[in-house]
Amino acid sequence: MNMVPSLSDPSRSRGRRFVPGFALAVALIALAGGCGYTIRAPYDTNIKTVFVPIAISNTFHRDLNFQLTKLVQDEIRNRTCRSAVPRPRRP
Repeated sequence: MNMVPSLSDPSRSRGRRFVPGFALAVALIALAGGCGYTIRAPYDTNIKTVFVPIAISNTFHRDLNFQLTKLVQDEIRNRTCRSAVPRPRRP
């Protein structure tokens, strides 16, 4: 009895079918990396301060625009390493 599988053995060709599929999957993942995805910061890291203008509100709720502006400024301070400034700096 011959224990060496022959080239016409169907169990040997099954592994060869995975090679093109695997190569295609690796190629697609590599190409997806060139579609704008990155692990670096999506903003300029040299910027330290930002100005948030007062929001415009057309509702009749009193001071809603000031409250919204303050909440946005607080979120910027909490989530980033930037600070919000009260007025823009003139160049």
